[in-house]
Amino acid sequence: MNNSFKNTKTFDFKSLTVDNKIEYYYAKYTNEEGGAQDNQYKDAVSFIDQANLYYKKNKFSDIKFILILDGNYYIKKMNDIKKLINHSNILVETSTSLC
Repeated sequence: MNNSFKNTKTFDFKSLTVDNKIEYYYAKYTNEEGGAQDNQYKDAVSFIDQANLYYKKNKFSDIKFILILDGNYYIKKMNDIKKLINHSNILVETSTSLC
C-alpha cells in the first residue's frame, strides 16, 4: 500500500473494523466552486483511480476505500464521481448517508 497512493495527496484517516478489516477514508466538505475546491475534486478522483488500480492487482482484497463528500459542490458531481468506481469495496457517501 505504501506506493499505491503516490498520485493522490493523502487519505484522511484509516480505520480497523471490529472484524479486523482495513478501511481508508477520504473526507471533504466543499460548498462552492473555485480553484482550491477543483483541486480537492481532482484529488478525490485520483483517490478513486488509485483504489481501482489497487483492485486490479488485488482482486480479492477486503480493504475498503470510502470517500465521504459533503457540500453543494459534491452534490452536483456525485453521479459523475460514482461512475468512476470499478469495485464494490470503493464507496462514495455523504456523512448523512453513513449515519
